[in-house]
Amino acid sequence: MSVLLALGISPLAGAADLLELYRAAQSQDATFGAARAARDAGQEKLTQGRALMLPSVNLTANTTKN
Repeated sequence: MSVLLALGISPLAGAADLLELYRAAQSQDATFGAARAARDAGQEKLTQGRALMLPSVNLTANTTKN
């Protein structure tokens, strides 16, 4: 590590590039995309399930003019 610092190369610079490569690979991976979609669908089902347990309010109004 001291050799890298002596050369003016930050060890974190390579890590940032590696992280960018990892994220780019994830965005192109079909299996990862399918897993993310399944997770998002599960989260939405959770939200819909909670909504079914909450009370609902319906209002109606009519007006007439004589």
